[in-house]
Amino acid sequence: MSDSFADILKALLIERNMQQSDLVKLTGISKGAISSYLSGEYVPKQNNTYKIAKALNVDVAVLLQWNSKRKKSIPSYRITKTVEVMETLNDDGQQAVYDHAELLKASGKYDRPTVVEDDQHIYTLGRAAAGTGYGNLDPVQAHRIIHTTEIPDHDFTLDVTGESMSPTISDGDIVFVRKNYDRMDGQIYVLDIDGETVIKRVYFDTDQITLVSDNPDWRDRTVTGYDLKQTRIEGIVVGWETPAR
Repeated sequence: MSDSFADILKALLIERNMQQSDLVKLTGISKGAISSYLSGEYVPKQNNTYKIAKALNVDVAVLLQWNSKRKKSIPSYRITKTVEVMETLNDDGQQAVYDHAELLKASGKYDRPTVVEDDQHIYTLGRAAAGTGYGNLDPVQAHRIIHTTEIPDHDFTLDVTGESMSPTISDGDIVFVRKNYDRMDGQIYVLDIDGETVIKRVYFDTDQITLVSDNPDWRDRTVTGYDLKQTRIEGIVVGWETPAR
């Protein structure tokens, strides 16, 4: 069972030694709204989620846990607090806590439920290059099957070719793309650049954009002038999976 948004947000604040007031200043979101997110009363809408992710310097997917296969290793709030308590104990006290946890585990009464992943049938509408670019004038529709418990809200899916976004997104993965998006530096977008479809992290400037790969072997690419005029962002990547076939 995955952590709630509130649990993840609390854990990230503790990890970064930040207070609620710091998040208010960095995001411009009201104190009341931040309090409601931390209490679990409300979950922020898309725009505020992006603001919080930027303030905490994490991918927005970490907050939303869109992709369980590639989920970041963020400890739950309870685990974080338990570790904090254990750090105040001496060796004997820490051993006692550990021994008790082992007894609870051995009893079998407190095991997490097993999450069964269902086959999901996906139809991709074309290909996006994690590389130099893939011609999109002749899109190829393909049937894919993925094993997942959840699919993010999206408008279309694409097959990925190339390794420039690995290890995050690998050759042969499929990406889920949403057409409506906010311009956020460092997010992964699908772009049409003069008839070629590419998938990259994008950093925006007044008269240029910079395309950045996750694979360190690939150089950044700056798009300006005529190429920028011929560039259209098709959408933001909101998740990805490796298909079974």
